Amino acid sequence: MTAGVTVFAVVRPTPRASDGNIPFLFDYGSYAARGFGFALGVNYALMYTPINHGGVVSLVSPCAHCQHTEGIVVVVKIKFVAGAGGTGTQLVSSFNGNTSEGNIILSGTHVVDSFSSNEIRTDSDSIGGHLNIGCQSNSGEAGG
Repeated sequence: MTAGVTVFAVVRPTPRASDGNIPFLFDYGSYAARGFGFALGVNYALMYTPINHGGVVSLVSPCAHCQHTEGIVVVVKIKFVAGAGGTGTQLVSSFNGNTSEGNIILSGTHVVDSFSSNEIRTDSDSIGGHLNIGCQSNSGEAGG
């Protein structure tokens, strides 16, 4: 069984806020142990899947597609695979890139072997996290 997330968005890369907040496009759960998300800065792109469940962090810096402050169309794809022995993928493409291979973050594999809403946490003591647009799921507000 597979499940996943595909996000199409028009975004403008933003600098990291002076308070150090990562400019997430979306974030769910806790970075990077128990969630997944994507951030796009003026010189880097970052996406992650839950490393406590076999996920990985993908960072591209410097990011050739992110160095301008004009808007770009991106496709973010995360495919999860339930059950041991399978592999999932994660990638990010610009509108002009290959949406099956990625050109901002190339297609990479992970082995998320169990993942449910009960396993997502914003921190070690909390209940389930929230899907946030424009900020980290545990910050509650968009930065910069």
